[in-house]
Amino acid sequence: MAMVDFLTNKDTENSEAASITSHFIKTTIRSLFFPSSSSITSEQESENDHKLKHISLEEVSDHDCSDDCWIIIYDRVYDVTNFLSKHPGGDNVFMEHAGRDCTIAFRGHSNDAAQLLKTYEIGILPPHERIYRWPGMIRISESKPE
Repeated sequence: MAMVDFLTNKDTENSEAASITSHFIKTTIRSLFFPSSSSITSEQESENDHKLKHISLEEVSDHDCSDDCWIIIYDRVYDVTNFLSKHPGGDNVFMEHAGRDCTIAFRGHSNDAAQLLKTYEIGILPPHERIYRWPGMIRISESKPE
């Protein structure tokens, strides 16, 4: 509980310490969920990332119904509204994650599915809300390990 209080403290004297702690926690979580067998590179953000519109988690959360369905996969935002009825697993799969991140649920999909997903891309999370790619830092690749 003390850690939660520390991380949510808005005092300016603790803001740098909270930022460092938050970075440490995110890095630790990444290492637990994505061990060294994952495809990890140290390359900078791709040129395409700079061209994408920044869409906040809050904005994505407003699009959580069958007639307006946005999802997040690897920090990228997708409007999959027109794909819901075409999904082989049915629209209920998307509706479980509508307005939220569904990266973990997407992990088992084929490269063809990943290519199709790109056609629905509408933006990317702002840098401070990203989990999988940070500008100038480690980037966890969407590609599957060989």
